[in-house]
Amino acid sequence: MEKKNKIMVRLLRCLVCFALTVAVAVGGLSCSTKPSQPPPTKLRVYVAAGLSPAMDEMSAEFTRQTGILLEIDYAGSGVLLSRLKVTRQGDLFLPAEPDYIDMARKDGLVKDASSVAYVWPVILVAKGNPKGIATLADLARPDLRIGLGNPESCQIGRASLDVLKKNAIDLDAVGKNVVVRTTTVNELGLQVKTGHLDATIVWDATARLYAGAADAVQIPPAQNKISQYQVAVLSFSKQPTEAGRFVDFLRGPDARTILVKHGFSLQTPVASGAASEPASRERP
Repeated sequence: MEKKNKIMVRLLRCLVCFALTVAVAVGGLSCSTKPSQPPPTKLRVYVAAGLSPAMDEMSAEFTRQTGILLEIDYAGSGVLLSRLKVTRQGDLFLPAEPDYIDMARKDGLVKDASSVAYVWPVILVAKGNPKGIATLADLARPDLRIGLGNPESCQIGRASLDVLKKNAIDLDAVGKNVVVRTTTVNELGLQVKTGHLDATIVWDATARLYAGAADAVQIPPAQNKISQYQVAVLSFSKQPTEAGRFVDFLRGPDARTILVKHGFSLQTPVASGAASEPASRERP
């Protein structure tokens, strides 16, 4: 009898262990078959590097409001256009001049575009302006180390060349002073800040980033050239609706406030040139 009881106890133990094993297996199976949360929507945005201070903040605010993530590729406008032509991937294009939008449209990369902000060139010099640079003509003096953007890579390079030509500045003389050509406007400001350059030409909004380490010499409006940031949804975007939401955001009050905060103008400056008065930065 005692032997029979021991056998029964062992059987009960086996049954309990088996039941527990099945329960754990079923529980694990039920967990693994639960529908997982879909990954957040992510947009790839190609942005001219000069807009990066404002764009970083606008991106964070857009994600906070919508849950849509932005993967931002910063580079010179010309570099970005080349990438689009090769990869044909992404959702939005935001260069620093409508010409790039026009070129992208001709290649079937975009359709409509919307205005975002305006910028114009200024001469950025070392703090205190030790070289006494007052005009564009001074950039042709032989005692200077100058930096310019590469016109094939970034809009500030093209704009600088246009402004120099517009004012009949000796390009050969300026060229002899050029010790660096960059692919983005941001690199030029850093070169002046670190003392590697005596002067360069950057956007007015870029110059504000280096106010503590450099000074901006304004170029008179009649001698200057305005550039306009525009945004367009790429024709091969797989998420055009979500991309359109970001375009709407960029034209809305939250983005506009951020742009003004970072020194960008929201309307065309007066005199068909470049304004230097703070009033030109107010929202229309």
